[in-house]
Parts: sequence; C-alpha cells; structure tokens
Amino acid sequence: MPTKNNATKPTEAMKRRSPCPVSCALDIFGDRWTLLVIRDLILGKSRFKEFLASPEGIPTNILTDRLNRLVESLIVNKTNNIDGSRHLIYQLTEKGQALLPVVKAMKDWGLAWEKGSRASLTLPNERNISLHLWEHSPSLDSRSQYRMKLHISIDDQTLELRNGDEVLRRYSVSTATKGIGSQNGSFRTPIGRFRISGKIGENQALGTIFRARVPAGLWQVGETIAGDLVTTRILLLDGMDESNKNTLERYIYIHGTNHENRIGQPCSHGCIRMHNSDVIELFDLVPTDTEVFIEAPTKKSGKIIFFDCDSTLSTIEGIDELARFRGEETFREVEKLTNAAMNGLVPLNDVFRRRMEIIRPDQSACDAVAQRYIETIVPGVEETLAELRAQGWTIAIISGGFAPLIRPLADKLGIAFVEAVPLHLDHAGNYLSYGSDYPTTRNGGKPEIIREWKNALLPNLTVMVGDGMSDCETIPDVDCFIGFGGVVTRENVRLASPHFVTDFSEISRIIETLVKSQSA
Repeated sequence: MPTKNNATKPTEAMKRRSPCPVSCALDIFGDRWTLLVIRDLILGKSRFKEFLASPEGIPTNILTDRLNRLVESLIVNKTNNIDGSRHLIYQLTEKGQALLPVVKAMKDWGLAWEKGSRASLTLPNERNISLHLWEHSPSLDSRSQYRMKLHISIDDQTLELRNGDEVLRRYSVSTATKGIGSQNGSFRTPIGRFRISGKIGENQALGTIFRARVPAGLWQVGETIAGDLVTTRILLLDGMDESNKNTLERYIYIHGTNHENRIGQPCSHGCIRMHNSDVIELFDLVPTDTEVFIEAPTKKSGKIIFFDCDSTLSTIEGIDELARFRGEETFREVEKLTNAAMNGLVPLNDVFRRRMEIIRPDQSACDAVAQRYIETIVPGVEETLAELRAQGWTIAIISGGFAPLIRPLADKLGIAFVEAVPLHLDHAGNYLSYGSDYPTTRNGGKPEIIREWKNALLPNLTVMVGDGMSDCETIPDVDCFIGFGGVVTRENVRLASPHFVTDFSEISRIIETLVKSQSA
C-alpha cells in the first residue's frame, strides 16, 4: 500500500486492515454498492447515467465515490468519450476483469440459496469476457490508453506507478548507498530505461526469503537478520539502453527487504528495495513488460572522504609484508620497488606486475598480513574517523593494496567501502592471480575511481588523504587533498600537497576549515 509520505493523503480505499487477501479484497468492494457497480461494468454499462438506472437505485454521491475508489484501486479505467462530449467512460481494467468469477459465484450462490432472487441478465463467460467488455470501447484500442509505467527517482527515493502523466501510486524506496552506475560488481543502481522481464514470488507469504530467486525461508517483520535479504516478491529488470544492458546479469531487482526501517534513504547494494506490503501491491498491479525509468540524480548531497590505506591508516605497506614471508632478500627487493612506485619514479602497473611475480602470496601469508594491518593502526585514526562519521562524512578506502587483506581493517574501523585490488587464491589457498585490470594497479587509477564516485553520488565535498604520488594524482578531482607524512614523509608528496600533516589528528582541523569556507 502507499507509504505514509505520499504527496496526497491515502483514501479509505487505499488503506488495508491486514495483509489477509480476503480482508484486502473487502477493503475495496466489501460495502453494499461497489460490487453492484462492478456487476454493471461486466454487463457492459460504461456511463454514469447507466449505473444510476440500475434497479438498486444507487444515490448519485455514493456512485461518484465508488467509481473514484475503483479508479484509485486500478480496477476501473476512466477516459473521455470519443464523441468529444463531456461524458466520461468507465471500463474494467485487466485487474477488474479478474473479478468476473467472483460476481458469477455470487450470482450462482444467490440463485441457489436466496428465495425470490432471479438473474434477468446473463453474465458473459470468462472466455469471452475481454471481447464483451472492450467492444464498448470509445476508441479502437482504449486499452492502450491504460499503459502503466514505473518511474523511480534517485533524488526523492520514490517509485511512482503512472498512467500517462497521472500518478496512480507513490511508494518510498531505497536505492544504492554507492549511488548510480552500471558496472559489474559496482553495487550501484543503474539508470535509464528498463522493462519488467519477469515476476517471481506470486502467492508467497509476506517475508518469504529468496536465495538465487528460489524461496528459502521466512523473515518475520521486526526480526533482526544480518545481511541484505531479498524478500516477498521480485520484479526482474532488463536494461533497454546500451549503458544498462547488463542489468539482468547483475541481478538488479525491485524487491522486498528486511531493512524496512531504512526505506526512503539510499542503502541498498544496487537493487530497488521496497516495503514488503508495497511490493506485493506493485507486483499485483503491473504485468511483465511494464516500462520502467530510473531517473539520474540532479541534487548534490553529502560529503565523501577517501583514505589511502598503507602508510596512512596503517603503518605497514601490505605488499612489502607479503614479501617478508618469502625471506629478507625478497622483502628488500619488493620494498625497493614499492618505494620507487610511491615516489613516482616508475610506472605503478609495471611495479605491480613485477612484485606479484616475485611474491605469489598464499592464504597463510594473506591472513597474517590482514592481522598486521589491524595491529598497526596509525595513532589518531580511530578518533578522527569517529569525528568525521559524526559530521556526516561518507568514508572510503582507496588503495593499491589487496581488498581481502584490507577488509578486516576496514571492518575494525567501521569503514563500509573499500576500493582495492582483488586477489584470487584457489581452494587450497594457493596464489592464482590478482585483478590486473583494477584501476589502482596503474597510474591514474585513483582519480578514475574518485570521478566514478562523484558521478554516482554528486557529493558537495570530496577529500583525499594519502602518502604517495599516486594519491597526489587525485588533486585535480577533489575539493581538498591532504598529504600524510606521519609514517613516511615523501618530499615530492609534501611539495605537491596543498595541505600536509604528520599527525593524523590534524586532519580534522583542515576539514573543519574546509566545511566552514564552503558554508560562508
């Protein structure tokens, strides 16, 4: 059902007392008049005066109210008469046509059990109901006038069900925390044109958990379960633009969620999350092939600060520590290559490849270095990050190190986002490969990632903190760059940095000044 923050107050017909399907149906047509109007529509009546002429004598004000409710419930479509007169034409939608068996069953029951009842008119059978109803159409194809579309706003975190320019429903939703994007593995929400290519979960209970699009359990409303569950219903999205044609293979859906308390704010992993009761209603209202448009954001909001990891958040250089497991001679060789790259003396991608050919780390080395990251957190980091988080900053790590090794440190520091190099081991823990095409393995990669984030989120402010020349490459793409020399002071980094600190706690002061200058 529509959420509480709709632009207009929900009518009584749009409210539900419970998710029980019988109760939901009665909420729409459980009074003494509405089913009679539906009966007349099935029998071919389409104009206001024709409904008034029925033998029950429905009052004019009640008829107006019931027709409006049926239009709001998407059971009836209202159009102008083709003859140009001011008289409106009312017709059953596909959802309304589905009530034929209900009316027929009531007719049969009345004839069988209520003495004195009689059927002076014959209801059409289900097989020819569509022809019977639409032959009264005011146009050659009035059904085309009732072509629903979905419009999703990233800015407003809303999903609207539209018929032309008319908004029939408005729901609060949740799109990706990381903003917009179509790259595989980006955890971002794609934008542009889509269609609903499939529907999964019909008749499943509210809170049904889907894994690999198959029911796999039940989540109870209010229950705390870790992770991002796909619940209740799934509407599959197929991208119709060149930029989003990978949407199906990315498993981007409209679906229910176990994080209903966060609906209305961007916090998904790329999908469009909805309240579970809302996604049931939407599922029932829209057929497959319904057009969907996800609108790109236009409003700037939020602040992002990126931190390098090695020699910035932690005192170690992770790849050098991996080399240490191969012996002191290997460590010295790799350390020399690392320093050459960090000082900008040799291309980063050449150094990366050469180091990995030498080291070939296994699982035990990776686990040990991951622990070393945590043991060597730079003094002042945790306090500074807490201050930034309290001030509303989104915090991310952007590193030429390896993501699996940095992730435990990020978890320790409460940092959700890590942009770092993939590392691949086999089932036995032996080295296979690394993400050689990942941006941070080459010069210019960190600015590329920052531009991607800025395009995805439209932040008001962007800050980068790091110790190496690859970090300095981001200076043109951020509002503030802070060079850090608290672990290693690199003279070329100090000279290139608009701000340079050796004490991590000094970062807060610089950022405070930046925010004040922007607000002035």
